[in-house]
Amino acid sequence: MAKTTPKAILIALPSPLPRKIAPCHTLIFQLYHRIQVLEKQKRRKNRDDFGRSSAQTSADTLEGPGKEIYDEIAAAITAEEQKRGITTSAKAHGGGGRKAPHSAKEETTETHKISDPVELLCPCCNVARTPMGFAVSYQLEHIPARYKRIKHVEFQYSCPKCRSNVIQASKPLQPIDKGYAGPALLAHVITSKVAHHLPLYRQEKIFANLGVPIHRSTMSRWLKQAADELTVIYDRMRVLILQGRFIYSDGTGMPYILKGSGQTQHGCIWFFGGDVQHPYKLYLFSENESGDHPWKFLKGFKGFLLTDGTNKYNQVLESEEETRAGAISAKCWAHVYRMYEDAKRAEEKLADYAMGVIKSLFRIERFALTLSEKECVAVRRQYSKPILDRFKIWLDEQKDTGAPTSLADAVKYTLNHWTALMQFVDNAFLKIHNNDSENALRPVVIGRNNWMFAGSAAGGKASAVLTSLVQTCLSLGINPEEYLTDVLIRLPGTPHTKIDHLLPDQWKALRDQANKQPVVQPLSA
Repeated sequence: MAKTTPKAILIALPSPLPRKIAPCHTLIFQLYHRIQVLEKQKRRKNRDDFGRSSAQTSADTLEGPGKEIYDEIAAAITAEEQKRGITTSAKAHGGGGRKAPHSAKEETTETHKISDPVELLCPCCNVARTPMGFAVSYQLEHIPARYKRIKHVEFQYSCPKCRSNVIQASKPLQPIDKGYAGPALLAHVITSKVAHHLPLYRQEKIFANLGVPIHRSTMSRWLKQAADELTVIYDRMRVLILQGRFIYSDGTGMPYILKGSGQTQHGCIWFFGGDVQHPYKLYLFSENESGDHPWKFLKGFKGFLLTDGTNKYNQVLESEEETRAGAISAKCWAHVYRMYEDAKRAEEKLADYAMGVIKSLFRIERFALTLSEKECVAVRRQYSKPILDRFKIWLDEQKDTGAPTSLADAVKYTLNHWTALMQFVDNAFLKIHNNDSENALRPVVIGRNNWMFAGSAAGGKASAVLTSLVQTCLSLGINPEEYLTDVLIRLPGTPHTKIDHLLPDQWKALRDQANKQPVVQPLSA
């Protein structure tokens, strides 16, 4: 969810000022608390405006027991990796350098020869030089998009005798009934808007430059109609992720225009990610940030729900006090780390210990996630559990700190969510962070910066459906435009019992299987 900061309570100075020591101490404590809150707000605002968005404090800057714990764990895990021959360093990104990438689907060859006989003459022998070899270089070229108008002619047939009982041939079912947008054009507009964050007014200009005038209001209507058509796949993905072992979730603001008022309202986009067996990314638009929306979306889910510290999911989670069944809460250690990082920036050296422990957990995870689930749990119990037990003792010692500091807030938060933070130790499929949810919301934030708001609540809901399909495709390595083109062609004629074949992961599996099948050559006569 959006970052929240504690509110600074306005304190009215009494007049006259108190003369006794006890009321003076109370007033001083209140003023000190207000100063702490205001300084925290200022640090967080400076970090949001000018600092890095991710936690990047180097382990080299830590001091004391926290640094010792990290160095000890890093050495032990490095030895384990070397013993097993595992490398956990980040992979290099492709596409850099001066060579044209090999991923282009088409390749042509152009030969360049010297045809001038004078230029071919050898200056010393006065004989024409002959080819002795060649040099090869590659160039990547852009082929502009082409648009064509397809004319559908549907023949009619009647009886030659009675001239009645007329029948007519039918063109293929279309994604938009009586609309002129073909499946590939629809897929292109959706991908440009959702994956490439191009507002419709920019797409309108691009189409005009290509000689194909399409008004933005027409494209807006197409997006709504396409979303209505694709909702059946979205609903099926939702059913399947609720069957998984865990779901990770977060949310961010999404302004929208309230119909009839012309004014923007504060809506919300919620994200829900499935497990490995159900690798879908679903987005939900709501007209406010009420916890009723994730509760309705996740109704019936009994697995683990990985979130940050927001209370918006409380209705979804099981509660012994309220005798309510529900999902099992798991919390994010990266969120906890940022709180201690804020405390360190407030010159609170004690935060080094907590940061060293959490950095050690992440170093262990880089290694543990390369193993099988059984081995992952064993590594977490061997390395993570002991330092967490020591960390818990340290937290209990710090919780009685009277001063309302950033460190005290971080300690309180950690203890309040300790059970949820410990869930990852015995469940290998759980990550110790919810960064994947934040990364999944990044495209929404980038798009929001471009088009500023949703045109209506209905537009926000349509955008959520389309974003779900596009971002799921991108996470699975599928070209969303290729997927949407094929699905929009096949979906109108697909029975509900065969919808699973159009789910992104199954669509990819069927396509890969078809590409692997050998081509059977016809027998010669």
